[in-house]
Amino acid sequence: MKNFFICGQIKFDKHKQIKIIIPNDLLNYFNGLNMFLNSGLTYKKNQVDKIIDFNQGLILCGGGDISKIKKNKENVLRDKFEKFILKKFIEKNKPVLCICRGFQLLSSINKGKFIKSSLHVRTKHLIKIENNSKYINYKKLNINSYHNYNITHIDLKKFNIVAKTIDGSIEIAEHKIKKILCIMFHPERKNISQKKINKIIKNFFK
Repeated sequence: MKNFFICGQIKFDKHKQIKIIIPNDLLNYFNGLNMFLNSGLTYKKNQVDKIIDFNQGLILCGGGDISKIKKNKENVLRDKFEKFILKKFIEKNKPVLCICRGFQLLSSINKGKFIKSSLHVRTKHLIKIENNSKYINYKKLNINSYHNYNITHIDLKKFNIVAKTIDGSIEIAEHKIKKILCIMFHPERKNISQKKINKIIKNFFK
């Protein structure tokens, strides 16, 4: 089983201590793909180096908002850490999967633009895959949707837009050079195209 580092939600307990929350459905999903998830929060260089050496890739998962959308203590702290460790994994040329909020965070530092929409909350979309995808061999995917803010733009000098919904929301993007795959849907939650999505993620992390 391969090891992967995942950045989860940050909460403060009654003693104002940081708690890292990884939903069980995420853990169970990736374990089912033979991927063991490790999590944590650190800014110490020697610890981050050990994290990168131990793990084959990075997953920026969903849950909550980025600080650009909702600025509070938890989101600011989480964004700071995720940007820090994201940069380190990219420097080491290790694969990065950005899911929903993770995609929003990545786009926010790559000329991302957002728009609020109620059409992407607890629903599903049929999307067409562009021919320029490096990791997806399917023409269409039927995916879930659980976000309040759509990504409408990302730096096209660095990223290929692989799929959009009919209202222009970017659902899948890939970095042109680095091994980075960004998806707005949740693979750990029920999708009509679940088997195809599982194959995409396993193929990406080969």
